[in-house]
Amino acid sequence: MKKILPMLIFVATFSNASTNDSPEVIRTKNKAHVAATYKSQIIDNKGKPDILILPGLEANRKTKEIHVWGEATGLKAGEVAEYFLTAENSGHDYETVVISFALPSDVRKALMFIGMEPGRPVDYNKMQFWPKGERVIMSFKKALTPTAPQKRAENFVKNTKTGKLIPEMGFVFTGSLEVTSRTNAELKALAADVFDPMSIAANYNESDSILDLPRLAKQNDVYESQVISDIYKFKQGELIDIIIEPEFKDGKTRVSNLNLKTDWITSTNNQNKLAFNLLKEKKPVLTKASFPDILAEIKKIIDTKQDPFVTVEFADNLPLHATKKICSILGAIDSENGIRIEAPVKGQLYYKSFTPEKYLYERKNRIPLKWEMHIKLVDNKVKCRLTNINSDDVDNEHPPKITDYEINNNEELIKILNSKEVGIPVMLVFSDPNITYKQLMNLIQPIIHIYNVVHIFIEVPA
Repeated sequence: MKKILPMLIFVATFSNASTNDSPEVIRTKNKAHVAATYKSQIIDNKGKPDILILPGLEANRKTKEIHVWGEATGLKAGEVAEYFLTAENSGHDYETVVISFALPSDVRKALMFIGMEPGRPVDYNKMQFWPKGERVIMSFKKALTPTAPQKRAENFVKNTKTGKLIPEMGFVFTGSLEVTSRTNAELKALAADVFDPMSIAANYNESDSILDLPRLAKQNDVYESQVISDIYKFKQGELIDIIIEPEFKDGKTRVSNLNLKTDWITSTNNQNKLAFNLLKEKKPVLTKASFPDILAEIKKIIDTKQDPFVTVEFADNLPLHATKKICSILGAIDSENGIRIEAPVKGQLYYKSFTPEKYLYERKNRIPLKWEMHIKLVDNKVKCRLTNINSDDVDNEHPPKITDYEINNNEELIKILNSKEVGIPVMLVFSDPNITYKQLMNLIQPIIHIYNVVHIFIEVPA
């Protein structure tokens, strides 16, 4: 009781602080309150291995619950909300629902302490477009009002396009990225601790954030369409209790790792058959199955509230006309309610390479792009022509200079490409539909480390 009494006196004194104080004075008082609470909690929880006390937070391994001290930014309804929670020193109070008095790295430690493992943030350069990891639920409530209601973080943000609150989907524990320390090149730091926006929970796909959205949300796409809702009733400077807990506390997992492999079966009577092999966590689930059977199996996984992260692999003998059809279907189900397609494995192309935007077919629509590759089958042999389009005329008033090169082997291909300016590292391929996946990759593989974006058009319908 002697340990608790000073804290009760402090809280009573704090709650009666002048409402005329400036935001800077209120912030100072809040930080003092949080610091005093931290010292008291360290004493009160000594010898309790299931309790983790860090500056600004408390984590309980038994209840799997984390409480973080925060401060309301006092945003008004209709103002942009790019972040749910940022570090206290991030400088993004003007677009954040709540700021945290705990470091992002300490929130990460707390999540790991209660049994969660960080997943993986988005990385567009690696073609990792989906945030991957287990989900948490985050809620806010007034910290100094015991009877105050606790509301999900999503309730504080509205989508202006729909006029509705954003859906309660939770947040993905991606864990941010490890980077080189700014103060010591030999040490590592967490990006969320040292780089803007110092995000703990972002409202778009932010690779440096500790928590991300479970859906595709590029920053430009959500800016100004995600605003503070009318539910936000916190006053600027008001102390907030941020509650973070796992979506599932019974050991169930959200992430389901699948491998989808195509199989092009040829028979003696030349009746070709497209089939699929599905593996879950590297264990076979379906073999030589039809695509409807594959979809039915994946639906079972989705119905159990799991997110299928699917790695797609195309068979060497798969003709490109079949590859394109498969990729068109994959594009329709690569969504938050379907599957989440992973980056391609080594030696494979990202599936969207086979479903390019139609406007790219016309040269006049892609003046900055300098290269085309034309692939034909002549007497069952692959013939390749490389075309260089050299034009600085963005208004299309003068025709570009076109140079064609007949390619006999990879060495010639690389030599010609190295002799010219790369420009935008994009390669457009116009291919015979009966070229096989392996035949295509034999040509593309040596150059995709430079021309890492490949668009493939099937010139003649199958």
